[in-house]
Amino acid sequence: MQTYQNKHLARLAGFLYLLMIPLGVFGIMYMPSNVLVAQDASLTFSNLIEHETMLRISVLSAFLIQIIQIFLVIILYQLWKQHSQALASFMVLFTIAAVPIAMFNELSIISALFLAHSPDIQQSLTSVQLESAIYFLLNIHEQGIMIVHIFWGLWLIPMGLLTYKSGYLPKIIGFLLVIGGFGYCLDTLTFFITASSDYMIAQYTFIGEVLLPITLLWYSFTKSKNTNIKNETQHETN
Repeated sequence: MQTYQNKHLARLAGFLYLLMIPLGVFGIMYMPSNVLVAQDASLTFSNLIEHETMLRISVLSAFLIQIIQIFLVIILYQLWKQHSQALASFMVLFTIAAVPIAMFNELSIISALFLAHSPDIQQSLTSVQLESAIYFLLNIHEQGIMIVHIFWGLWLIPMGLLTYKSGYLPKIIGFLLVIGGFGYCLDTLTFFITASSDYMIAQYTFIGEVLLPITLLWYSFTKSKNTNIKNETQHETN
């Protein structure tokens, strides 16, 4: 991080990554999981109607996350490609693979909301059939999340290795990112093998994703400050 450009990129990457965290918690984790009730299509339908506005906002949040992630991975690529072109390229490829899956997955929620307010469909289905169809779509959304989950893990592994190799960030953060990446991947495998979300571990291995943006911001601002002080001192000396 010797140049102004690298400091600026690190600062922007840190800001974008931090922005993704609350959007992800709300748009991908909190709202959909609070609407879908296991083995209860009727209550799920009631939750969808009751929280419709918040659910629509969660869809927009999920879209925004994907857009932010595209810009984020481009910035990280520019920042870290000097350390390993191959690892930086894999980081981009895994992100590009994840984004369309995640965005198309939101069609399940959009379709469920459409069914809930379509007079033509409501006339052709009984209330039980309608509730079951919406319950099915929201379950499909959960399944889709677990598919894209593996790519969210795969992009963290080269990111962690690049963080470790960078030399200006604590190596422990790179190590934690790799652990977090494997956590996401294992979640996908166990979810589809056991057909259950009772064995998720990524919720315990995500700490690296929180520490990375904070550290990027900290290093970019503190190094900028130190550089300014050094320049002022040299100017006064001259």
